[in-house]
Amino acid sequence: MFWEQAYRFGDIPWDSPKPDPTLVRAVRRGWLKPAGRALEIGSGTGTNALYLAQNGFRVVGIDVSPTAVRRAREKARAVGAACQFRVADVLRWRPSERFDVIFERGVFHSLEDEKRPIYAHSVRTLLKPGGRTLMLCFSDKEPGWGGPRRISRREIREIFAPCLRLLWIRDVNMVDTKRQKIRSYATLMEKPG
Repeated sequence: MFWEQAYRFGDIPWDSPKPDPTLVRAVRRGWLKPAGRALEIGSGTGTNALYLAQNGFRVVGIDVSPTAVRRAREKARAVGAACQFRVADVLRWRPSERFDVIFERGVFHSLEDEKRPIYAHSVRTLLKPGGRTLMLCFSDKEPGWGGPRRISRREIREIFAPCLRLLWIRDVNMVDTKRQKIRSYATLMEKPG
Protein backbone atom coordinates (compact mmCIF):
# COMPACT_ATOMS: atom_id res chain seq x y z
CA MET A 1 0.00 0.00 0.00
CA PHE A 2 1.38 3.39 -1.04
CA TRP A 3 0.53 5.26 2.18
CA GLU A 4 2.06 2.68 4.51
CA GLN A 5 5.25 2.52 2.45
CA ALA A 6 5.51 6.32 2.41
CA TYR A 7 5.20 6.59 6.21
CA ARG A 8 7.45 3.61 6.84
CA PHE A 9 10.26 4.91 4.65
CA GLY A 10 9.89 8.64 5.32
CA ASP A 11 8.78 9.99 1.94
CA ILE A 12 6.04 12.22 3.41
CA PRO A 13 6.42 15.86 2.28
CA TRP A 14 2.77 16.54 3.24
CA ASP A 15 3.43 15.70 6.90
CA SER A 16 4.31 19.11 8.31
CA PRO A 17 5.31 19.52 11.96
CA LYS A 18 3.08 22.63 12.07
CA PRO A 19 -0.72 22.68 11.83
CA ASP A 20 -2.18 23.69 8.50
CA PRO A 21 -2.54 27.51 8.32
CA THR A 22 -6.05 27.27 6.84
CA LEU A 23 -7.16 25.05 9.72
CA VAL A 24 -5.65 27.49 12.23
CA ARG A 25 -7.48 30.39 10.56
CA ALA A 26 -10.76 28.42 10.52
CA VAL A 27 -10.57 27.80 14.26
CA ARG A 28 -9.50 31.37 15.12
CA ARG A 29 -12.27 32.89 13.01
CA GLY A 30 -14.94 30.56 14.38
CA TRP A 31 -15.69 28.78 11.11
CA LEU A 32 -15.05 25.58 13.10
CA LYS A 33 -16.29 26.02 16.65
CA PRO A 34 -14.42 24.07 19.35
CA ALA A 35 -17.40 22.30 20.82
CA GLY A 36 -17.98 18.59 20.64
CA ARG A 37 -16.27 15.92 18.60
CA ALA A 38 -13.87 16.46 15.72
CA LEU A 39 -12.56 13.97 13.19
CA GLU A 40 -9.46 14.32 11.07
CA ILE A 41 -9.57 12.12 7.98
CA GLY A 42 -6.09 11.13 6.81
CA SER A 43 -4.56 12.32 10.07
CA GLY A 44 -1.07 11.03 9.30
CA THR A 45 1.21 11.57 12.28
CA GLY A 46 -1.41 13.70 14.02
CA THR A 47 -0.20 17.29 13.76
CA ASN A 48 -3.58 18.78 12.83
CA ALA A 49 -5.55 16.50 15.17
CA LEU A 50 -3.30 17.57 18.05
CA TYR A 51 -3.86 21.22 17.14
CA LEU A 52 -7.61 20.66 17.29
CA ALA A 53 -7.31 18.92 20.68
CA GLN A 54 -5.22 21.77 22.05
CA ASN A 55 -8.00 24.14 20.98
CA GLY A 56 -10.90 22.52 22.77
CA PHE A 57 -12.03 19.75 20.44
CA ARG A 58 -12.41 16.08 21.42
CA VAL A 59 -10.56 14.50 18.51
CA VAL A 60 -10.41 11.24 16.63
CA GLY A 61 -7.90 10.88 13.81
CA ILE A 62 -8.08 8.13 11.22
CA ASP A 63 -5.54 7.03 8.65
CA VAL A 64 -5.04 3.96 6.48
CA SER A 65 -1.36 3.69 7.49
CA PRO A 66 -0.66 1.76 10.72
CA THR A 67 2.79 3.42 10.90
CA ALA A 68 1.25 6.91 10.71
CA VAL A 69 -1.28 6.01 13.42
CA ARG A 70 1.44 4.62 15.69
CA ARG A 71 3.46 7.84 15.30
CA ALA A 72 0.37 9.97 15.96
CA ARG A 73 -0.33 8.05 19.18
CA GLU A 74 3.29 8.56 20.26
CA LYS A 75 3.05 12.32 19.60
CA ALA A 76 -0.22 12.54 21.54
CA ARG A 77 1.30 10.72 24.53
CA ALA A 78 4.38 12.96 24.43
CA VAL A 79 2.30 16.14 24.72
CA GLY A 80 -0.44 14.68 26.94
CA ALA A 81 -3.21 15.21 24.36
CA ALA A 82 -6.37 13.17 24.66
CA CYS A 83 -6.64 12.33 20.97
CA GLN A 84 -7.71 8.93 19.72
CA PHE A 85 -6.09 7.58 16.57
CA ARG A 86 -7.41 4.63 14.59
CA VAL A 87 -6.42 2.73 11.49
CA ALA A 88 -9.43 3.14 9.24
CA ASP A 89 -10.48 3.86 5.66
CA VAL A 90 -13.04 6.68 5.52
CA LEU A 91 -14.80 5.00 2.60
CA ARG A 92 -15.66 1.98 4.78
CA TRP A 93 -15.46 3.19 8.40
CA ARG A 94 -18.85 3.47 10.11
CA PRO A 95 -18.44 4.24 13.81
CA SER A 96 -21.48 4.67 16.04
CA GLU A 97 -20.41 8.22 16.90
CA ARG A 98 -21.02 11.28 14.73
CA PHE A 99 -18.88 14.40 14.57
CA ASP A 100 -19.47 18.15 14.88
CA VAL A 101 -16.37 18.95 12.80
CA ILE A 102 -14.41 17.05 10.15
CA PHE A 103 -11.07 18.26 8.80
CA GLU A 104 -9.32 16.77 5.80
CA ARG A 105 -6.20 17.87 3.98
CA GLY A 106 -5.30 15.89 0.89
CA VAL A 107 -7.43 12.75 1.02
CA PHE A 108 -10.14 13.80 -1.45
CA HIS A 109 -7.70 14.71 -4.21
CA SER A 110 -5.83 11.42 -3.73
CA LEU A 111 -8.90 9.29 -4.44
CA GLU A 112 -9.76 7.80 -7.81
CA ASP A 113 -12.57 9.72 -9.55
CA GLU A 114 -15.16 6.99 -8.99
CA LYS A 115 -14.51 7.00 -5.22
CA ARG A 116 -15.09 10.74 -4.72
CA PRO A 117 -18.91 10.53 -4.53
CA ILE A 118 -18.53 7.68 -2.01
CA TYR A 119 -16.22 9.93 -0.01
CA ALA A 120 -18.80 12.76 -0.03
CA HIS A 121 -21.48 10.37 1.21
CA SER A 122 -19.12 9.07 3.92
CA VAL A 123 -18.47 12.61 5.18
CA ARG A 124 -22.20 13.30 5.30
CA THR A 125 -22.77 10.08 7.24
CA LEU A 126 -20.01 10.92 9.74
CA LEU A 127 -21.24 14.48 10.43
CA LYS A 128 -23.95 15.35 12.94
CA PRO A 129 -26.77 17.53 11.59
CA GLY A 130 -25.41 21.09 11.57
CA GLY A 131 -21.83 19.77 11.59
CA ARG A 132 -19.18 21.33 9.40
CA THR A 133 -16.32 19.99 7.32
CA LEU A 134 -13.24 21.82 6.06
CA MET A 135 -11.56 20.13 3.11
CA LEU A 136 -8.30 21.10 1.39
CA CYS A 137 -7.42 19.73 -2.04
CA PHE A 138 -5.09 20.60 -4.90
CA SER A 139 -6.61 23.18 -7.22
CA ASP A 140 -6.84 22.89 -10.98
CA LYS A 141 -4.80 26.15 -10.98
CA GLU A 142 -1.73 24.23 -9.75
CA PRO A 143 0.65 23.31 -12.60
CA GLY A 144 0.92 19.61 -13.41
CA TRP A 145 4.29 18.67 -11.88
CA GLY A 146 2.99 15.30 -10.68
CA GLY A 147 1.27 14.29 -7.49
CA PRO A 148 -2.50 13.98 -7.08
CA ARG A 149 -4.98 14.98 -9.74
CA ARG A 150 -6.09 18.59 -9.57
CA ILE A 151 -9.70 19.34 -8.67
CA SER A 152 -11.91 22.13 -10.05
CA ARG A 153 -14.47 24.19 -8.15
CA ARG A 154 -17.13 22.74 -10.46
CA GLU A 155 -16.17 19.18 -9.48
CA ILE A 156 -16.33 20.04 -5.78
CA ARG A 157 -19.80 21.54 -6.21
CA GLU A 158 -21.09 18.63 -8.31
CA ILE A 159 -19.75 15.92 -6.01
CA PHE A 160 -20.78 17.45 -2.69
CA ALA A 161 -24.07 19.21 -3.64
CA PRO A 162 -26.17 16.05 -3.16
CA CYS A 163 -24.73 15.57 0.33
CA LEU A 164 -23.77 18.85 1.99
CA ARG A 165 -24.46 22.57 1.87
CA LEU A 166 -21.51 24.45 0.39
CA LEU A 167 -20.64 27.54 2.47
CA TRP A 168 -17.60 28.64 0.48
CA ILE A 169 -14.62 27.61 -1.67
CA ARG A 170 -11.47 29.72 -1.32
CA ASP A 171 -8.08 29.78 -2.98
CA VAL A 172 -5.34 28.84 -0.49
CA ASN A 173 -1.82 27.48 -0.54
CA MET A 174 -0.93 24.19 1.08
CA VAL A 175 2.67 24.18 2.23
CA ASP A 176 4.69 20.97 2.35
CA THR A 177 7.84 20.17 4.32
CA LYS A 178 9.98 21.43 1.45
CA ARG A 179 8.30 24.85 1.89
CA GLN A 180 6.72 24.42 -1.50
CA LYS A 181 3.43 26.31 -1.83
CA ILE A 182 0.78 24.33 -3.67
CA ARG A 183 -2.27 26.11 -5.10
CA SER A 184 -5.27 24.52 -3.45
CA TYR A 185 -8.91 25.00 -2.59
CA ALA A 186 -10.28 25.16 0.93
CA THR A 187 -13.94 24.22 1.02
CA LEU A 188 -16.22 24.73 4.02
CA MET A 189 -19.44 22.71 3.99
CA GLU A 190 -22.24 21.97 6.43
CA LYS A 191 -24.65 19.08 6.89
CA PRO A 192 -28.20 20.43 6.88
CA GLY A 193 -30.16 19.88 10.04
